[in-house]
Amino acid sequence: MHSKGIKLKYIVMDEIFQNQVIEKPVSVVYNTNPLSSNTFYALETPYTPYQKYYIGSLPRIDLVIQNKSGDCLSGIEIKLTALPDQTTFNLSEDNYGTEIIVRPGTIVYLACSILDMFSDDLQSLYSMLAPIESRIEEWTNHYPSYC
Repeated sequence: MHSKGIKLKYIVMDEIFQNQVIEKPVSVVYNTNPLSSNTFYALETPYTPYQKYYIGSLPRIDLVIQNKSGDCLSGIEIKLTALPDQTTFNLSEDNYGTEIIVRPGTIVYLACSILDMFSDDLQSLYSMLAPIESRIEEWTNHYPSYC
C-alpha cells in the first residue's frame, strides 16, 4: 500500500467520543518509512514502551515496528476479516457486516495507550472517568448468577 500511495483506514474517536474513519499514510501509522533498511518488523512481540504502565509481562501484539536499534516505533494489532463468512454467505451483499476482534491483550494495550495519551495530564483523565467510576458496583469477576 505504501509503495502505491494507498492510505490506511484509521478509526479514531473525536472530542465527543464518536468514532470517525480517517485516512493515514502507512509511514505515519508505522512512524517510519516501511521500506527503509533501518525498519524491522517484529511479529508477536510485546510493545515495550507500555511496560511502565503494566505489572508483569505485557501480552504480545501482532506486529511491532522497530528500528534496527530495537527502539519500538509503532505497535499494531492486525484485524483481517474475509466476507462473506459462514454466517453471511447466503445473504445479499447489503446484509454483509464486519467484525472487530477484541482479545484480552487488546484491552491491555487500549488501557496503556489511554494512560500514555494522558500521561502529562492525569487529572483530565480522572475527571472524565469519575462519573463512570461512581456507577460501578462490582470491581471483581464475581458476578451474581441469574441462572
